[in-house]
Amino acid sequence: MTPDYAAELMSGAVAEAVRAAVAAERTLREAAEAAEATVERSRAHLRRSMDAMMEAPGMFGDDAAVEVLMLVSLGALRVIERPHAPPRFVMDAFIAFAHRKFPRMGALGLSGYLRRIGRSAELPALMAEFRAEVEASWAVSR
Repeated sequence: MTPDYAAELMSGAVAEAVRAAVAAERTLREAAEAAEATVERSRAHLRRSMDAMMEAPGMFGDDAAVEVLMLVSLGALRVIERPHAPPRFVMDAFIAFAHRKFPRMGALGLSGYLRRIGRSAELPALMAEFRAEVEASWAVSR
């Protein structure tokens, strides 16, 4: 093999490696953009779902179901907004919120306690208040 031929082979291999690296970078960029778009769609869907729950809670079941659906939705949103927060972040914040609002509620869920004291109609407003509080805490801790 002559030195010129070896140089030609090397330059071809280098050029091929560069082309492969550029293609890989493009593929990674496209994958990252697609993943970000999926995250944005998920975030928007969760927020729309929670908005709908607060606008027409009866469409989503009884009060206990609405309470659970809201907490599950906020938990899913937590994974997007605060992926490193503890898994129980939303539940712990909700328990603290409920006991701050109703110190005598004991171990009942909020919807059960509100039903027991004849204030069930307040659940959507309280859940919306809790949601706003949690989302504000995410914005502050960014």
